[in-house]
Amino acid sequence: APVIQGKAPIEFFSYLAKAKDLLESKSTATNVAEFLNPDYIQKTLATRAAFIVLKVYKLLNEGQASSKAKQNELYALDVNRMTRLHLIYIMYERARKNIEQKSLRCANLKRSLFSVIANFALKELQSDCSSLYECGYFGPGAADLLESAYKQTLIDLRPQMIPLAEI
Repeated sequence: APVIQGKAPIEFFSYLAKAKDLLESKSTATNVAEFLNPDYIQKTLATRAAFIVLKVYKLLNEGQASSKAKQNELYALDVNRMTRLHLIYIMYERARKNIEQKSLRCANLKRSLFSVIANFALKELQSDCSSLYECGYFGPGAADLLESAYKQTLIDLRPQMIPLAEI
């Protein structure tokens, strides 16, 4: 609620401060390389999460039912989905930050770790991208690009599976 009122959110919800800009933006990826860009993936995950957070916030503030009934009965599945999408964004954002901050001696390892988190994020986007279409972020061709980008992460990771398992 503080974000809706114009107050700065705590770090865990910092992306919500830019929710309006996120929801007004459109996907800029036109090829697989652009789709795999960590900034693009993070923005896409943030857009999806922000859309759902604001949608659920609106649902919870409408109607005459008690807040307990809204959260536990009427909109429990929506609250669950919102929480899951928010946490997926947070996991990606924090994993990315950790990889970027580590001083890894092996450039291939860093590249492989970025492929791992991209693979995770893209698979999660594949499983639930309807809100990105609903808010207008994704347009025609986005599903094909998403699929191709996911396949590219698998191609990139395949030769690295044994070395990654040995870490």
